[in-house]
Amino acid sequence: MFGLLRRGSVLSDEDTQFQIATYQWLLKHFGGKDFYADTKLILPTSEYFPAQVANEDQVAIQTFLAVKNYAGMTGWPCRLERQEDDINPILAHGIQVEK
Repeated sequence: MFGLLRRGSVLSDEDTQFQIATYQWLLKHFGGKDFYADTKLILPTSEYFPAQVANEDQVAIQTFLAVKNYAGMTGWPCRLERQEDDINPILAHGIQVEK
């Protein structure tokens, strides 16, 4: 499922570069000096997500906990919920999830 247990990046090189460019734009236009000095860009690599897991459920849990930590939300009351197997692929007008 999604290749989450394989080694290497989940994203293609093109998608990775798009993500980096998007965050660079965000930081440039909305960051400010304090934001640049105190904020670290977290990438989807083993450097930032080093957990060794045995199955996809653990991947989801460990990723969720790591993202909460990086976002400074460890004290927030959040929970991870399993998505239904048969979801409605229409998210909004003109937006559809493809399998």
